[in-house]
Amino acid sequence: MNSYLKRSSGSIVFPMNRHRILVAGLFSLLCYCHGVKAQETPALHEVFEDNRNGWSLFERPYAKSMIAKGAMYMDVADGDIGFFNQKHFQLDPSKDFKLETIVEVRNFRNGSFGLVWGADEYSNYQAMDISQNGFFHIYTFKKKKVTPILRPDFLPTPLEEAKKHTIVVRKTGDEIFFEFNGQLLAQAKFTPFQGTYLGFHLRGQVSVKVYEFNVYQETPEIRQAESAIANTVKENLGSKINSQYSEKGVVISADGATLYVARGEHPKNFGSLKKDDIWFSEKDSVGEWAELQNIGAPLNNSGNNFVISAAPDGNNLLVANTYLPDGRNLGGGVSLTKRSPTGWSIPENLVINDYYNNADFVDYCLSPNQNVLVMALERNDTKGDMDLYCSFLKSDNTWSAPAHMGQEVNSFAMDFSPFIAADNETLYFSSYGHPGYGSADIFVSRRLDDTWTKWTEPENLGPDINTNTWEANYTLDARGEYAYLASVQHSMGNSDIFRIPLPASARPKPVVLVTGIVLDASTGQPIEAQIKYFSLEDVGKELGQASSHPVTGRYTIILPAGGVYGFNAEREGYIPESANLNASDINMYAELQQNLLLAPINVGASVRLNNIFFNTNEAVLQKESFAELDRIIKLLQAHPKMEIEIAGHTDNTGTADYNLKLSQERSQAVIDYLQTKGLSGRATAKGYGDTKPKTDNETDEGRSLNRRVEIVIRKM
Repeated sequence: MNSYLKRSSGSIVFPMNRHRILVAGLFSLLCYCHGVKAQETPALHEVFEDNRNGWSLFERPYAKSMIAKGAMYMDVADGDIGFFNQKHFQLDPSKDFKLETIVEVRNFRNGSFGLVWGADEYSNYQAMDISQNGFFHIYTFKKKKVTPILRPDFLPTPLEEAKKHTIVVRKTGDEIFFEFNGQLLAQAKFTPFQGTYLGFHLRGQVSVKVYEFNVYQETPEIRQAESAIANTVKENLGSKINSQYSEKGVVISADGATLYVARGEHPKNFGSLKKDDIWFSEKDSVGEWAELQNIGAPLNNSGNNFVISAAPDGNNLLVANTYLPDGRNLGGGVSLTKRSPTGWSIPENLVINDYYNNADFVDYCLSPNQNVLVMALERNDTKGDMDLYCSFLKSDNTWSAPAHMGQEVNSFAMDFSPFIAADNETLYFSSYGHPGYGSADIFVSRRLDDTWTKWTEPENLGPDINTNTWEANYTLDARGEYAYLASVQHSMGNSDIFRIPLPASARPKPVVLVTGIVLDASTGQPIEAQIKYFSLEDVGKELGQASSHPVTGRYTIILPAGGVYGFNAEREGYIPESANLNASDINMYAELQQNLLLAPINVGASVRLNNIFFNTNEAVLQKESFAELDRIIKLLQAHPKMEIEIAGHTDNTGTADYNLKLSQERSQAVIDYLQTKGLSGRATAKGYGDTKPKTDNETDEGRSLNRRVEIVIRKM
């Protein structure tokens, strides 16, 4: 889940001091003509026969906008009021372009009117304004600061009312040109911009009639993910999840059984202002969602509270804001909360090295392995309005300085709302800069290496998912068949939670969802433990971590299909228990169960080393065994007085003498490895052959269980 980027409307009304007040409407799609070059056929040719391009139309006592009789009428009547009427259009600042409009001015008493381009949603833009006396001003407005592009001057001819005027803004190479009624007003060195909105700007007391508006620029082809789903319909999750109030900010658990929702304005919300609170729902025994309920304190307080990411284990949540020790809201930032025996812990603030953000907003997403934090920020090296960055978990539990995620995913405009799928490789995000169908579209890209800076070229999820309005903030479970998102379309209230099927080409890679319970081997009772999982093919490379539930002992981990993995449970005072999974032949989503037994550290306690591997009838350790043995070394280092026996066992295949010899040699191979790590004298090898079977040897499964290496504590 990501933090909310509050979207403004297509019209913004503001006093003369530039304080903005929201009027109405949503930014919408402009008609594209793909593959045309600048200065030939317009990419947008607007003659205002109707409002198919979705200009904001409204009427207020002080301002109005309407389309009638082949023109758009805009009027502002209050000298202290003005407004923008601007539309999303992916005007690429790296390419040549031309903006052309034909306008008529009436009732011009004070103030100004003009063109706006390169605008974002936070009042950064470039503009050419013309005042009543013919004075024109060309400037950049950014971070509440006006910077002239050219020195203000007067038009070469008078600005006559009730007469059509043609205004042109044209970029060619590194220069930008400004024309009025066919005359060149000025030219200047082009100043890059980051926003993707353009349109009109009025303030003071003036009426403007726009007859025509053209945009010329070669428009890029939309790179669309291949879709196997036609006529996709968003499915409302129903009255148990949605209400007359605002439901947004949805996050679903990896197993698809728990839904976290940010609900606003509800009378049961915490705080006097009834800001957003975290609510949740769990599926019942027949797979139906239960009634949404408030998650309560300490996660909900006086601030806007919402879940950003849910770890696959279901026992860790990344939440917005930072918290005081008593649970009160400390302000912006991001925190991690863990399950406790009585509920959720007070969230702890994540410490990110060299963190700063020049934007007014921020998005976060935690990777499924809980080791990478993806953020949407504006920093000194940002190429667009906001870019995607990644930060890595360090050994001291702080996070590395944000690193720019590269030019493939980051565009010249705003890139935000990241979500990392269960495969830990597939990135979904929203962008204004990549070619799309509306204001902000959702894209998918695949990670190419472990730097998190190299990605495949983003693909648009297509018109079945992306509309002519703003799309962002959605989530998937581990299965990856459906995306869950908030939408105002066909909602019961302000916004509702929906799900929508994903085309196969846009789904993440298949994964294996492993669940189970961690148990105390001596009592059979569930216990809390840390679960670590790693690649057996890549010499024990750690892939991620999880936690088991402090009461139920339940854990969940996600392993990518197509590999061979080991995983183990660790808890202070217990011998680590390991398991393994060969998923090399799995090519689709799968769910498996594996309970883990942890033996308390006592003299006589024994644990099977499940991730010790030998070739058949050989006593040479395979490299996949090293990670398991390194954990035994850590156990011995943590208990300096501990002495252990490495016990080797075989099945009953072959003679007793041969089996005894093979088991002894395998035990000794383990001892030899430990000795190379400086642990001489604290471990002894003992081969038992086939004399101590765990089960009968009548089946392949039984014989496999009997072939084993165990650690036995002999002294503490």
